[in-house]
Amino acid sequence: MFRWAAVGVLAYCTLNLCTGYSQVLLKRSINNQISYISQELQKGAGETLQQAFPEGMTFGHAIFSLSIIEARPSAVLSDQESAILIDHSILQLISEKNTQVYDKTLVPTYGAFYNGWTNFILKKYRESNSYEYSSIQRTVNKAYEDISKRIVDAQEEQVHLLDTYHSSIWPADNLMCIASLDTSHYNLQKAWYHNLIDSSDNHRGLINHDAFQPKISRGSSLALAIYATSQFDNEPARKQNSIFYDNYLRRLLGLDLIKEYENGGEMDADSGPILFNIGSVATIMNIKTQHSVNNLQLRLTWGFLNMLGLPLNLNGEKCYLFEQELMFDIFMLWTSVSLLD
Repeated sequence: MFRWAAVGVLAYCTLNLCTGYSQVLLKRSINNQISYISQELQKGAGETLQQAFPEGMTFGHAIFSLSIIEARPSAVLSDQESAILIDHSILQLISEKNTQVYDKTLVPTYGAFYNGWTNFILKKYRESNSYEYSSIQRTVNKAYEDISKRIVDAQEEQVHLLDTYHSSIWPADNLMCIASLDTSHYNLQKAWYHNLIDSSDNHRGLINHDAFQPKISRGSSLALAIYATSQFDNEPARKQNSIFYDNYLRRLLGLDLIKEYENGGEMDADSGPILFNIGSVATIMNIKTQHSVNNLQLRLTWGFLNMLGLPLNLNGEKCYLFEQELMFDIFMLWTSVSLLD
């Protein structure tokens, strides 16, 4: 019995480790994840995410819809199926139920995180083939125009970093605002990015984690910041990424593991679990970052995380960690679409 159990565990681990190398297995994984996550979000899981994370509902629907948009060219779903799922998430993003958790008195209204991520998804959707089949095109267009104007107007007098909350400024949120604007705002994007770089006092020239701690950079926010930068200008993203990898990468047995802190620190909601200074969020996000900046597909790293997540892939649905952490499911979906051919 022990021998057969050991064989079963080995087969399970091998299958999950190798899923990213097989397009058949990968597409099955993505399809089944989409099925599971979409059902959870339809049942109101966005509100559960909001209880667990300060911006959980926004983040969950944004990353899920972005995953659908990026997966579509590989025909994982039809354009019509994609549009239905994206429409639902966008309506949740712009709903009063979601916006009420943000501060209306900020400039721009609701702050940098909400405006940046929501507008970025609207922009990506409008650029996708699935948008032709959207049943809410007018709503999407108006929302994109309104939020873009809101962001640009906030920089009208002087280019500066925008608050996410009162007296709380996060460079990565500002980068999402920059990335969400169309090319007609290139001069503003460029000036805003240089302002952000100049505001950092990191000794390696990396983007800092918190505007009020200009010397401190962190793996999780760097991976996200570099990804966001690549969405509007790949040259500075490559420069940041080169320094980032020189100082935060720990390569072990072919895995690209990312340190959360250059010299150690404590875990928090941004970092996720940290083990020997390897950040879980930083390592997951880095899969998306390297694909966006260098077109690298970190299949082994993704497969390792896929295995660690103890996935259950049965009856047309796939979930991780025994359905206990939906945000992990959503981020694993987002990174998995980077492995599609």
